[in-house]
Amino acid sequence: MTVPTVDRPVRNIESVDRNGHMLPRNTSVELDIHVDGSDRWFGEAKSGGRVTAAQVRALAEKARFFAQVDKLPAKILWFVSSSGYDQKAQDFACEHGVYFSRASDLKQIDRLLGKHRTIAKAPAHRPR
Repeated sequence: MTVPTVDRPVRNIESVDRNGHMLPRNTSVELDIHVDGSDRWFGEAKSGGRVTAAQVRALAEKARFFAQVDKLPAKILWFVSSSGYDQKAQDFACEHGVYFSRASDLKQIDRLLGKHRTIAKAPAHRPR
C-alpha cells in the first residue's frame, strides 16, 4: 500500500445534491476525511459503537456521489473507528476494497513515528 503525499490539510468534504441526481433534492452529503494529494482518499471517522456494514456501505455511496456529481473521484476509501467493526462491516470492506483501521492502530503508528523522530534528532556520532 502506498500512502498519498498530502499537499493540503486533511479536512472534511461537504456538498449538496441540489438537483436530486443520486439523493432527494437538496440533500446534504458529508464525509469526515478528505485527503487531497498524490491520490484522493475519502473516509469516515467514528467514535463510540462498532461500525456496521451499513455505515461502510454509506461511505461507499457518498464517495460515489462525490465522483459522479462533483467530479471528485477517490482512489481509496478509508474508515477509522475508535470501537472496531462488526464482522459484516469487515466483510463488506474487504469485498469492496475499503480500508479500515482502529484508532489504536493509528496511535501505534504515531508512537513508532515519534521514536523515529527522536532518533533522527539525535546527534550523529563521528569516528575519531
